Formats: sequence, C-alpha cells, structure tokens
Amino acid sequence: MSRRCWPARSGARRRTTWSPRPASGPWPPGCRCATSCSRCPSSRTGCPRPASPPSRSRPRWSRSATWAPPTTSSRRHWRHTSPWRHGLRRRAGMDDAERIRRGMTVRREVLGDEHVDGALAATTAFTEPFQDLITRYAWGDLWSRPGLSRAERSMVTLAVLAALRHEGELAMHVKAALRNGLTEEQIREALLQVTLYAGVPAGNRAFAIAQRALAEAP
Repeated sequence: MSRRCWPARSGARRRTTWSPRPASGPWPPGCRCATSCSRCPSSRTGCPRPASPPSRSRPRWSRSATWAPPTTSSRRHWRHTSPWRHGLRRRAGMDDAERIRRGMTVRREVLGDEHVDGALAATTAFTEPFQDLITRYAWGDLWSRPGLSRAERSMVTLAVLAALRHEGELAMHVKAALRNGLTEEQIREALLQVTLYAGVPAGNRAFAIAQRALAEAP
C-alpha cells in the first residue's frame, strides 16, 4: 500500500496536526531525510512532511499555580517580627538631643578630646551638617549598638579602611583602636588578614600608616 503524499507547500502556512511516524516502511522514492523534506529533491513534487509535535513546556511567562502575591497580613507579620525593624522601633524613642549627647560622648571616648576639639573648631557653615550627621548616626547610633564591643568594631573598621586605602581615616582609627583595647599584635594580625584578601599593595600601605600612627600614639 503506497503512502499518501501531501501537496507541495504553498505560500500560506497551514496548520497540521501531529501524528506519529509509522513503525516501519520506507519513505517515498527521492526522499532522503527522515524528519523533514524541505531540502529533498522531491519536495517540489510533494512528499510526506511530518509536523512537529506540540510543545509540552509551559510558556516562560506563566506562573506556577501555587504562586500567590504576599497578602497584607503576611507583610504586617514581617514588619512585626523582623529583627531589623525591631531594632529600629526600639531606638526610635530616643530623641535627637539624647542621640547627639550620647554620640558626642562616644566620639570623644573613641577618638580622644584633642581630635574632637580640633574637628569642632574647624567646623564651618558648610561642614556643620556633616559634623552633625556623623555625631548623630555614626557615633550616637552605630557605635553605640550592643551587638559588638568597641574593640571588635575597631578591628572591623581597620580592615575596611585598609582594604579601601582610606589612609587618613586609617591613621586616626589605629590610635582609636588602642583606646578601645586592641593591642599592637591584634592590629598587626588584622592588617595581615587584609593583605591576604585585599592585596599586597593595600597591606603595604596599611602597615606603613599603622606603624607611623603607633609611633605617634601616647
């Protein structure tokens, strides 16, 4: 029994239904490809062209049936249970006067009266908002948090300043680290750690600055 041949393709695309290929039986004469006859010599006269099976994959834009947007209750639950939000609420009751007072106290304890007095004396109308910002939030909030000791905060600060090559701030915080209880050996180990992860040039500069700052420290 001969296999039925379809007419040659016309200019308009026609939808076809997919049907499985027969298990056995030769293709018509002149057809040399097993899946598509578009390049065969006999394509001009017409030969079987099996249509592609329908895709079983979902469109990329389709969402899973189990997905659902966050509800108002779930967002409210996150706001009340997040530790970060809890920390903000706990500290929100402190007024600005208290924040400034505590910030100035911590700033003097860490950096020393001489440094703070010099910074305040050099304050102008242009730099006053910046001085107010660091007193309120850097010293009144962040350096006053209970999660880390001042010595631990100094070690983190030294590592970041050395890695970023903020040389002026690094010298100041090397002296501050001594006030916060770090030893020269601990400062050296912190800078060695920076050298490994931030590179030898950064470590080389950090050691030179730290050695000079340690020599100047009282």
